Amino acid sequence: DEETVIDGIMGFAMGWDRMTSAFQKLVDAGKVRENVFAMCFVEGKTSNGTITLGGVDRRLYTGDIQYVPNPFPFMYAMKLNGFAVNGKRAEGAVETAVMDSGTNLMVLPPDMYKGVRKAFEAVCTPGADLP
Repeated sequence: DEETVIDGIMGFAMGWDRMTSAFQKLVDAGKVRENVFAMCFVEGKTSNGTITLGGVDRRLYTGDIQYVPNPFPFMYAMKLNGFAVNGKRAEGAVETAVMDSGTNLMVLPPDMYKGVRKAFEAVCTPGADLP
């Protein structure tokens, strides 16, 4: 619903205590079509931050989705080969990147941080108002 405003944070992993996550309970109860959820953080006409449960919203991405193995049973993670800002690739890679819907932090190894910072600086003017 495009008119509904939601304010808050919700994590989807089961966590360190290994309890069943809220999303897994929905899957187990047959309340979602697939054991898939998608997050979109792009501001625009179609979405200003959307989480889709049980599939993906094809209006919110272009190209192909590549599914990757999750190496941990208690959180969502993947190998991160690169990062792009405004179409410009930031150099660096990490063996394990945690996808955490319950936080707004990005913690990176020093080399990757330098690459991401350089990519942001290339497209942002210091002191400019951001949209």
